[in-house]
Amino acid sequence: KKSSLKPSSNSSRGKLILIPLEGLQGKVREFEAVLRISSLHLKDELLNPSNHPETLIEANWNDVPNALKFKFHSELNASQFNAIRQAVQSPGMTLFQGPPGTGKTRTVIALLNVLHIVAFNRYYESLIEWIKFNYGFRPKSDPKTNYSLNSSNSDDSFANLTLDSILRDMQSGSSANSRNGSILKQKPRILVCAPSNAAVDEIVSRLAEIQLVDGENKAYFPSMVRIGKSHKMREEIQALLSLDRKIEAFFKYGNDELQKRLTDYQVKLGLIKRNIIQKQRRFAHICDPSLQALSNNESEARSLLQLYEAQHHIQLETKRLHWVHSLPKDDAIIKLQESILQEAEIVFCTLNGAGGRELKTLKTGFGFQYCVIDEAAQSTEPSVLIPLRYDVRSVVLVGDPQQLPPTVFMTGPYSRAFERSLFERFQRSGHHSTFLLDVQYRMHPEICLFPSEHFYGAKLKNGAEVFGDRYRQPYHSNPNFGPYMFFNVHSVEGRHGFSLFNEVEAKFIVQLLEDVCREFGVECLRNIGVITPYKEQLRVIRNSINQSIILKDLIATKSIEIATVDFFQGREKEIIILSCVRASSGSSIGFVSDIRRMNVSITRAKYSLWVVGNEVSLTRSPDWKEMISNAKSRNCFKTVEIGKPLCSINKFFTSIQPSSLIPNSQFIPNSQFNRHALSAFSTSFPSTSSFSYNPHHRFIQPHSSTKN
Repeated sequence: KKSSLKPSSNSSRGKLILIPLEGLQGKVREFEAVLRISSLHLKDELLNPSNHPETLIEANWNDVPNALKFKFHSELNASQFNAIRQAVQSPGMTLFQGPPGTGKTRTVIALLNVLHIVAFNRYYESLIEWIKFNYGFRPKSDPKTNYSLNSSNSDDSFANLTLDSILRDMQSGSSANSRNGSILKQKPRILVCAPSNAAVDEIVSRLAEIQLVDGENKAYFPSMVRIGKSHKMREEIQALLSLDRKIEAFFKYGNDELQKRLTDYQVKLGLIKRNIIQKQRRFAHICDPSLQALSNNESEARSLLQLYEAQHHIQLETKRLHWVHSLPKDDAIIKLQESILQEAEIVFCTLNGAGGRELKTLKTGFGFQYCVIDEAAQSTEPSVLIPLRYDVRSVVLVGDPQQLPPTVFMTGPYSRAFERSLFERFQRSGHHSTFLLDVQYRMHPEICLFPSEHFYGAKLKNGAEVFGDRYRQPYHSNPNFGPYMFFNVHSVEGRHGFSLFNEVEAKFIVQLLEDVCREFGVECLRNIGVITPYKEQLRVIRNSINQSIILKDLIATKSIEIATVDFFQGREKEIIILSCVRASSGSSIGFVSDIRRMNVSITRAKYSLWVVGNEVSLTRSPDWKEMISNAKSRNCFKTVEIGKPLCSINKFFTSIQPSSLIPNSQFIPNSQFNRHALSAFSTSFPSTSSFSYNPHHRFIQPHSSTKN
């Protein structure tokens, strides 16, 4: 926002305009994180990736309920399942590389489920053991017993005992539990971060949709909270998990309603205390080994712990209502923030938000066992350090350095070093705990072929879904509207300010969409994305479409969405049209040559990718040259003229070789040719044949071996 300071009436000077360029808060937090690196638990590995612990904690995986293992083994592919298994067992840093369409977010949700259930079960079992030891297996005459069941005031001891007092007793190590080896396992605490609010909200949204499941395959809802400014979150996320919304709810009660709730809670607490006393008497009786089997001891201990938990939640809500009722509002808000965050088992926030007051002001000793960072390859190294201040022992970085890098407003010799993410640095160093998700479920096999070869060393395979009927669209029957096409347009770029445009490409895009509509109906254009690197080209394309009688309503209904490459990161459309813009006599094509933006641009489409560009200009880039050469060899290249109709369905344009689908799927090795899958396309494509293609790969080689 611009603001102006108007001079006094007797001043002859003009007004002063203030323009905030960039907030400093995030930079300050990043700087603090760098200064604090020597105090981080993971400092040795951060400074030298070769210091990654080699010993796996196999007990972590052994503690995953078998039902959960079976569920994820059947629902996930092998690369996803193995990545989760290794992350659960690996201390330190673990990297998940998720190429486009490989189910990265689904894998993250499954990982959160496994991490949480393992930590929670250990925490819960440690409480059960404490209860059994202190109220059952110890001799009643033992003078060291904390709560003597033979004493005259034993009922009072039971009634005054709470979950908080048990936790304090176990943490202090003062009780007999320390002598029988029963120690409190930490309650699950997982911090989930991403560089943007949109990325964080996507994880929360998917988590709400998929839900976590326990060892009996039943859905459960752990205590979760989303930190951040509410107006930057999705509305449904605000209502579901926002810390601000949770706090606001306490201030909606009037005094009468507050008093009524407090009274109701007191009544409920009295009932629970009586139930606890009765349960303790029964538990003390059946824990005599001569009277009852140990299996019943376990059942009664769990039942007793459930009562303690119910008591704890009511006491906690009562305490919070007292704060709202008796404290000034600002003080009550601080207390509520601390209380809600202390109870939360999974916390969601941006990387920058992890350095905010909400978490920093919590009492000493508060920390997280795990930190999961999504879109880590789009995050600068200092920003990734921010959440690690909370005594984090295990970190999972999820991302893809072959896609968009961090956004850095810096020039000069240090800009590239600052732009490099921690994920990229670790992967290039040969960090052995790096796992590639290698099955994609988004792109038609024709679209996937070049990105797999060029960016991922031909390791990216196709899931069964992309060979299904949905991927045989009616317009594919016309070779001009195939799954993968490069349209060579003779044009000249223009400049407006600092941005570029290409009117010829815009006109051809309109012609292309109109031709599809005329031949196959407007319903084929229900989900279209038009991508271009330049904002001025967005305006030109939008104006051209709005002038089309056939297409103009499709923008209003959002059937056609026009945006830049950066906007489409992480998104997908049924049809993607890429306008490359560059068409000049110069030797450079600017940032269009950035292979990471190139990768993002050509991997957003599900059913069809149609690239519109100038062959002469684009082939000045080695990567674009390889792509165009690949398109020609596969019968996917066509030189077109504006205003001249594309070939009819019965006419084929000439090329070197017929089209061939990517010769692999998730069920067979890359080197084999999946003729069964190809036969499913026989009605939609010309005859298939193999071809020879050996590009100069520009990919980061992931660690190939995976321990089982």
